[in-house]
Amino acid sequence: MDRVRARSLVPFALSGLATLVMLALIASSDNAEIQWWLVVVPLLATVTALIIPRPESRIAALGVLIVWCVLTATSVGFLFLPAVVALFLAVRADRDRRPQA
Repeated sequence: MDRVRARSLVPFALSGLATLVMLALIASSDNAEIQWWLVVVPLLATVTALIIPRPESRIAALGVLIVWCVLTATSVGFLFLPAVVALFLAVRADRDRRPQA
């Protein structure tokens, strides 16, 4: 596995772990109903960055994750902060690798 994909794999793994914790929290709640479209947003964002190994896809995924974390900050958004940080570091590594004009 090359370094570019490895930098995208870490946020995906962290996002998957946060999703499992989120589902466990939802399942333990008495009156919770799973909104699947909310559950899959972080996973789709990070899997897109994994499948399309381009800096633009990681930037877009980072934007989606940040917005998602802000919108869900009062409930489960904090669970995805490690994935946001890992994706930010991947985007920064891409920027540092680019040749300067």
